[in-house]
Amino acid sequence: VHIHDVCRAFQFTIQNWASCKNETYNVGNDSINMNKLQLAQKISEHMPLEIIKAEFTTDPDTRDYIVSSEKFYKKGFNCKFDLDDASKKVYQGLSKDLSAIEPPIWAALLAQHVLSKGYGARILDCEADLLSPEETAKAINDIDAKLTVFVVYGQQPSASTQNMQGVHDALEVLKEQWPTKKVLLTGLYPSAVSRLTMQDEKTDFVCQGEGPRTITALLEISDMSDESQLKKVPGLWYRDKDSRICFTKPAPLIKQNELQDELPGMAWDLLPMDKYRTSNWHAM
Repeated sequence: VHIHDVCRAFQFTIQNWASCKNETYNVGNDSINMNKLQLAQKISEHMPLEIIKAEFTTDPDTRDYIVSSEKFYKKGFNCKFDLDDASKKVYQGLSKDLSAIEPPIWAALLAQHVLSKGYGARILDCEADLLSPEETAKAINDIDAKLTVFVVYGQQPSASTQNMQGVHDALEVLKEQWPTKKVLLTGLYPSAVSRLTMQDEKTDFVCQGEGPRTITALLEISDMSDESQLKKVPGLWYRDKDSRICFTKPAPLIKQNELQDELPGMAWDLLPMDKYRTSNWHAM
């Protein structure tokens, strides 16, 4: 049942209290009664969704029943919204106007590090620009950088894991259309599960560790397909000529007294500053 219809049901009951009081009612849209699999299939018509069935066990509760709201309908109530209405208005869509869009701090720090070492850098903020996977891949191709770095990052610890779906979708398109583009993934998730990331994603490299020294060392080599050169890049996961996953020793951590030279601030001028905002409810 749609949340709007639930609210309408409360309103209807209040307005018709004399005829509705002292009774118990089911409130639902009987026209969209369905089981969990049917519900998942319906949702998949409106958004990307992988349906996984448990083949290794059976549900001990094999009951199949339909809940009826006919008793409430006979009082004069009816539902106005169906599942298609709800799916087209997924409430996470409110993020387009109300939720925070924060500047990608780690991406800006990495960009400034690269610039300080004499290389060029561009930042493509896909979240702020509301780019689809297809638009993201095209923009990356248009920029035509020597190395594309996906900074899988967020303001809370698990955010990098949640953001991996968007990275995955963009990589699928990018590598399908422009397979020679060299890609490195960095951030909490790729660093924590580097081998799994190499196995799951269409990426050339994964950075394990902080990132700055791995990125600049990778930019320094002349051929990113040359294993003998890749072996010299610290904190790097890559594939050899036989597609085996390999890794190098970790990059040294940036010490406190090295911060000014290695991380000299953020590349604010590379960010679309007019598109960032705090959460709507924080600004009230």
